[in-house]
Amino acid sequence: MRPTSAIVALAVTTCWPLTAIAQGDASWVETQAAPPRDMNSQARVSAAELETTSPRTADDLLRAVPGLVVVQHGNEGKGLQFYLRGFDAVHGSDFAVSVEGVPLNEFSNVHGHGYVDLGFIVPEAVAHLDVTRGAYALSQGNFATAGEVDVGLGAAPWDRGASVSYEIGTTNRHRLTAMSAGGRGEVLAAELLFDAGFGEGRESLRAGVTSRQRIASAANARLDAVVIAGASRFELPGAVRLDDVESGRVGFYDSYSVGTGETTRALVATPLRGKASWGRFSLVPYVMGRTLALEENFTGSLRDPQRGDRRRQDEASLVGGARLQLALTQAVPGTMRVVAGTRHNRVQHTEDAVLDDGTPWNRDRELDAVIHHTALGLGWDHMFGPFGVTLGARSELFDYRLRGGGQSEQLAVVVPRAAVRLLVGDATMFAAAGQGYRAPEARAVFAPPLPPGEVRDDADLFDGGEPSVSIANNVEVGARYYWPAAEVGLTGFGIQVDREVVFDHVSGVNLELAGTRRLGAELDAEIRPLSLLQFAADLTLVDARFRTSGNAVPGAPQVLGTVRAFAGRPGTFRAGVSATYLGPRPLPHGAEAADSVLVGVTASGQFGAFEFGVDVDNALGQQFRDGEVHFASSWDREQPRSSLPAIHLVAGPPLSARFHITARFGSQEGS
Repeated sequence: MRPTSAIVALAVTTCWPLTAIAQGDASWVETQAAPPRDMNSQARVSAAELETTSPRTADDLLRAVPGLVVVQHGNEGKGLQFYLRGFDAVHGSDFAVSVEGVPLNEFSNVHGHGYVDLGFIVPEAVAHLDVTRGAYALSQGNFATAGEVDVGLGAAPWDRGASVSYEIGTTNRHRLTAMSAGGRGEVLAAELLFDAGFGEGRESLRAGVTSRQRIASAANARLDAVVIAGASRFELPGAVRLDDVESGRVGFYDSYSVGTGETTRALVATPLRGKASWGRFSLVPYVMGRTLALEENFTGSLRDPQRGDRRRQDEASLVGGARLQLALTQAVPGTMRVVAGTRHNRVQHTEDAVLDDGTPWNRDRELDAVIHHTALGLGWDHMFGPFGVTLGARSELFDYRLRGGGQSEQLAVVVPRAAVRLLVGDATMFAAAGQGYRAPEARAVFAPPLPPGEVRDDADLFDGGEPSVSIANNVEVGARYYWPAAEVGLTGFGIQVDREVVFDHVSGVNLELAGTRRLGAELDAEIRPLSLLQFAADLTLVDARFRTSGNAVPGAPQVLGTVRAFAGRPGTFRAGVSATYLGPRPLPHGAEAADSVLVGVTASGQFGAFEFGVDVDNALGQQFRDGEVHFASSWDREQPRSSLPAIHLVAGPPLSARFHITARFGSQEGS
């Protein structure tokens, strides 16, 4: 199917749900309830749990996702690094993120395949996170090889009404926010931020607005408008060599060469959700634009001893698309499900070698391409007494076109999904299987051909080769037991990836490697001994190896876990503590990254119309490494260069605190 035909077909299909506003019944209710749990690896992170993350940005809210550990190896404004189910997903290559159903991962970003960041969302405007680990749901699309999360906008009951907040921090941090939130998911929030940061190269500026407002509603449907826009400018500290830190030549929080970053992003969507006599529907059309500029030096003067290795990356993209989901309850016994989507991406990016003063002297990469994606999925689920079954499959079509060059390439794939569940007393047992997928970036499609007689081996730079969609075969079995005030889940999983991708900091691009497999187990528990007290914990153990050699997959952590506690009474007080453990993980060339423990504390109290609070980062005051990589570098141009790799680290924040005061003007709780 040609892209134009696919768009027309989807437009015709999406007209169907619109008739439900006039034809549906009056039993329609708000869509804020948690979705049904079809797999043990599905969960909703509530507003109360999000309170324990002490978020500096919306990215930090992902720290509350069970089984996920995130680190910031740059600075506020740059995308995080994700660890999930034995994947080092770097900036999003194997972890899909969306907001209100709008996919955010970028199909071909100059800084990393699947690049995603949430810095343009005001964190106070996030009401919940819907999480799926693995790739089993019919709705999961590109980049969901390890899992996905959807960000739901709104506000907790205790945050409804109008408010103005000012935050000051020990890093000379100043943040001003204003918010208005209602009881039906409406929210409008804005923020302004300046933070000098800790150590060298960590200053950041940010401004943003996040809005979800109701446009129209009927007894059975609602039409919302989602508008999110943000801009930030930030410094980048880069990484420093561990041997230089241990010898005292460089301080732990210092930088060899301070980089810079600038980003803007805007999103407009009009979600339509409702219920009709034939079932439920959700239609989310959207348009999104972004710019990203990064200038940094990771390797000193390793490649060019005279001019240095500083580089500048520039990205501009414009995306438009729509996602449709239908649940048909009248056609057959059970529920028939239809998912469809179209996405049109215009991508332009360049990478230039620049001098220390920013003057460009060579263009290393340049791309101007269009990527069109069309998806169609069909599924069915039904309960046979205590036994439930879910079956489905998605077809994906990618059309790549190089602007001005006449080149084009089409890739297609079909990925099946299936799950079963059995209710036994107070327990539910699950089993699921499915294929996740990751489409190639445009550079892989339009790379120059190899000379005759040459072949690419498994360690070739991901700048070409035979482009194909990478498949991740996922299976899992698990069980969850429920008590009146607690629940616990245990899951075993296996993942087989046909083409592993690892980011290389020397070249600044991805390395395409051989196939891998992951075997692991997850344990999560939640305890609610009192109405105002909640505990949650999760632990993940994974063995990730290349299938042929048996070597460990670089960057894949073997152990990770979190513990969170939250206490609160709306309108009175809130307090939380969280601890995150990231275990040792293998690095390229036989090195190993150290483990780390990060503890955060948050507390606030309401006194009349005012709330006073404090957030403590790295409460144990540890000198921990937020990022750790193994590559060659040369920072002293008077010394001989060496191509031997060395461990480099990016320092995490020291013990620091943020204090806020919030003035509230009325409450709409329960409206």
